[in-house]
Amino acid sequence: MATHELKNPLTALQGNVQLAQRRLRSILSKQDIPPAELQQQLNEVLLMLGRGEQQLRVQNRLINDILEIGRLREEAFALQQSECDLIHLVQETVQDFQIAHPQRTITLELPEQDAMLVQMDDDRIRQVLSNYLANAHKYSPIEAPIQVGLMREGEQVRVWVRDEGPGMSAEAPKYIWRRFYQVPGIAVQNRSGTGLGLGLYICQRLISKHDGQVGVESQIGQGSTFWFTLPTR
Repeated sequence: MATHELKNPLTALQGNVQLAQRRLRSILSKQDIPPAELQQQLNEVLLMLGRGEQQLRVQNRLINDILEIGRLREEAFALQQSECDLIHLVQETVQDFQIAHPQRTITLELPEQDAMLVQMDDDRIRQVLSNYLANAHKYSPIEAPIQVGLMREGEQVRVWVRDEGPGMSAEAPKYIWRRFYQVPGIAVQNRSGTGLGLGLYICQRLISKHDGQVGVESQIGQGSTFWFTLPTR
C-alpha cells in the first residue's frame, strides 16, 4: 500500500515536469514571440511547476508519515516541552496553511485574552493542527470555509477544526484513530491524495504523550469537527 501511494505523486510530478520542459523548449525555439503570448505561455509553465510542487508536498508528507510511524512504534522520540502561547501557535499555523492554500477561506474563533500559556512541544502541536487542517481541506469542497477554534475548558484547553465535508457514520469514529484506517466511500477533493491512513494515528499518539485527548464529532452530510485537548497546568 505504501509503495502504491508513494508512486502516485511521483507519476503526477513527472508528468507536470515533462509538460513544463516541452513548453519551455517550444518557447525557446520560437523567435519574436509577442509579449502577451509569451506571458501566457510562461504562466502555463508556472502552473505546471506549481502542480509538480504540490505533488512534492504530498510525497514529503507520505514519507514523513512512514518515518514517524516507525519512531512512534519504537518509542524512539521524546517531546521537547516548554511553556508556549497556544493562541499564537494556532494563529501562525493557520496563517501558514492559508499561504499554501490561498483559495481556501479559514475562520478563527479565539479567546479575547492576549496569550494562553501551555506546557507543550510546539512543533508537535503544530504537526497535529496542520494534519487536521489538511484533512479538512482534503475532504471538503474548496468553496466551503474551514473553522478553527480554541477555548478553555476548566483545567484544559480544546482546539478544534470544523469542515463542511461529507461527514461520517456513527461507527467511523471508533476506527479512524487506528493505523492505516481510511473511512470507506469518502472521496478526496482538491487533488490532495489519499494518504496512508497514518495521520490521525500519529496525532492521537502525540496528543496522548501530552496527557491530552483527541476526538471527532460528525454526522453524515453535516461535516466533521476534529478536536484535541491539552492540560493547562
